[in-house]
Amino acid sequence: MKDLRGTHAAQVRSAIFRLFRLPILTSTNRKKNVKEVLAWKKSEEVQNSYNKLFDDNVIDNIVKQAFLSFADSDANDNELYYDICVYTAAVCDIILNPIHPDVECSKKPLELRFRRFKVFYFISISKIQLNLLMKLLFSLGNI
Repeated sequence: MKDLRGTHAAQVRSAIFRLFRLPILTSTNRKKNVKEVLAWKKSEEVQNSYNKLFDDNVIDNIVKQAFLSFADSDANDNELYYDICVYTAAVCDIILNPIHPDVECSKKPLELRFRRFKVFYFISISKIQLNLLMKLLFSLGNI
């Protein structure tokens, strides 16, 4: 499982660097060189990228670059696609978040973010569904 997580995280990392045209970290052992990682994360380019991360279609664009099977398909109704988007958002947060001192997608931080973003996703979907239901009931005169 670790190899699969590492492979997918590397695909997302590459897509982030391509999409935002970020400078690549030069250290070969990023885990031990925390100062370099934090300096990179505090750079203006990385902070701008992190701020743009949740703008319209940015995660979707990263998914389509990282996972080519979704690039040509219209998978917006697919539950797997949403899970991939949540996973991608979690990896992006680890890599670009200036507060997180690492760029490696270790199991525990990745799982925590995945659960958090999954909850945010379901809350936002629930709010959208509630708003649609309220509009529908209002238009029918039931409210």
